[in-house]
Amino acid sequence: MDITTANGLGLLFVGLLAGIVAVASPGPVTLSVVEVGAARGRRPGMQASFGAFGGDAFLAPIAVAMVAAGASLPDRLFLGVRYFSVVVLVAMGGALVVRPTACQALAAKVRHPGRALFLFTVLSPSAVGFWLAMLLAMPFADDATKLMWFSAGIVLASAVVNLALGLASGALGPRLSTKRRVTLSRLGGFAMVALAALAMVSL
Repeated sequence: MDITTANGLGLLFVGLLAGIVAVASPGPVTLSVVEVGAARGRRPGMQASFGAFGGDAFLAPIAVAMVAAGASLPDRLFLGVRYFSVVVLVAMGGALVVRPTACQALAAKVRHPGRALFLFTVLSPSAVGFWLAMLLAMPFADDATKLMWFSAGIVLASAVVNLALGLASGALGPRLSTKRRVTLSRLGGFAMVALAALAMVSL
């Protein structure tokens, strides 16, 4: 499928596929959902997953509006926004590689998983950077309508992946040793740096 000519449902499908790959990559939000479920059981894990999905649903139209508005800004300013998203992803990805237990510490302090993960997703620089980098990397970044269809697919992927992670981590919690969680965190850090590299290529 040529995404430069795709419209409507085609872009929704492309966004769904891209979203599944991106959301399933163990970034800070995804890892927090897994950590809550693994440490506290299925119900808190599900609550955390709903919070993460809600945060993505909240951020999607904001990110589309920012990218659409940025396209009409002076080239240097718009380029600055794109570089900002890349720097944020590299910084957060590097932090996960260097401090892979950070999400475990966060999960241990959470009292209201749904509310906490919603706020964490909405306020996390990595989540904002992820959305901006994903949208800005698309060849139709100057078309708000296409961006909306594409982002709707990502939100749908967020719902599917986060709910699956909430269920799975609650059930498989005892099998997720500290060593495996550290490995997941570091893989997530490398995945974020890879996304940043993809965004850099499109600059």
